[in-house]
Amino acid sequence: MLSRHSTWRDWAWAQVSLVASWFLAVVPLLLFAMGLFGILMPVLWDPWVSTWDNSWYGFIRLETARSANWAAGLGAVWLLLGLWIGPYALRGQAKLARAVLGR
Repeated sequence: MLSRHSTWRDWAWAQVSLVASWFLAVVPLLLFAMGLFGILMPVLWDPWVSTWDNSWYGFIRLETARSANWAAGLGAVWLLLGLWIGPYALRGQAKLARAVLGR
């Protein structure tokens, strides 16, 4: 069984898929989720800042309603980036599967 090419091909796919597939799936999802959180920041900033001593959203320090509005703008950018990068990540996953599995 260990001398068969398909065994080693499948083992290689299991190792590559473990790292690459996780990265290709999680990055667009996190960008989308963080974008939603940022868009909600003008509503959530006051309870968030009063609960935590040092509140940041990305590279924006949350101190005022104005900074929460900047965070909403950054969140919109991240959300759109997550939606834009998702199909490319899915195609990258398919290309990676074809390259490793040889189909």
